[in-house]
Amino acid sequence: MSEYEDAQLILQFYSLRRESRLREARAFVLGRLRAKTVDELNELCPPGSEENASFRQVVSYWDMISAIVKRDTVEKELFFETNSEITVVWEKVKHLVPGLRVQFGNPAFLESFEQIATEREAYLNAKVPGYLESLRERLGT
Repeated sequence: MSEYEDAQLILQFYSLRRESRLREARAFVLGRLRAKTVDELNELCPPGSEENASFRQVVSYWDMISAIVKRDTVEKELFFETNSEITVVWEKVKHLVPGLRVQFGNPAFLESFEQIATEREAYLNAKVPGYLESLRERLGT
């Protein structure tokens, strides 16, 4: 893929994030999601609730985008440079993923999201040492 096509795909990812329902979902996950356990998540986001829909929409968005990125459909470094939110969302949910995998009976749940978020973490550690520790402190994770 050309650099131009990579840039176009990155802009499409961003455009999707601007869709009104996804913006609402992101505001919930980034602002009000504070579950420390799967039980707390289930209480905060019961099936059928708007909160549950918001949680699912955000994590499935990043899992979908990650599946695209891991197949080298877009140049990873460009993706890493232009998508910081993936790291923030991963920091907010990563401790819940093992329990959700058990709950859903799906050991591959959010596997792509985890892979790309972990690769971006390594990228950040090499490029901006100390950034992740500072982010985690701000997020309280």
